[in-house]
Amino acid sequence: MRTILHENISSVFTSEAMACLQAIRLGINLRLLMVKIEGDTRSVIRKLLTEEENRSEIEAYIEDSKRLCTRICSFFFRFTHKESNRVAHTLATEGLKRGENTYLINGVPPCAAE
Repeated sequence: MRTILHENISSVFTSEAMACLQAIRLGINLRLLMVKIEGDTRSVIRKLLTEEENRSEIEAYIEDSKRLCTRICSFFFRFTHKESNRVAHTLATEGLKRGENTYLINGVPPCAAE
C-alpha cells in the first residue's frame, strides 16, 4: 500500500510527531488534567519519553510537545502496535472521505464501533 502525504508533510514519521503535538494542544485547549497518547511509531514515542537531545527531522515537534506537556498535570505516551490501531485508522479514513474535521470525546461513531 502506498501512503499519500500532504505536500507540507515530508514523511509518515513527521505526521506521527505532528499528530502527537496536536493531541497535546487539544488536551490543553480542553483543559484536561490527564492526556494519554498512543502511537504506532516506536521511535516517535521513544523521543517523547527521553531526556536526550533530539537531532532528527522531527526535532521541533518533539521539543514543542515536551514543552507543552509541562502545562498538563499528567501525560502518558505509549507505543501501540499497528494492529491495535485499526479504530484510529477507520476514524481517520472515514473522516477524510466525509470531509469532517472533528474530535471525539468518550464516544465512537458507528463506522468504528464494528
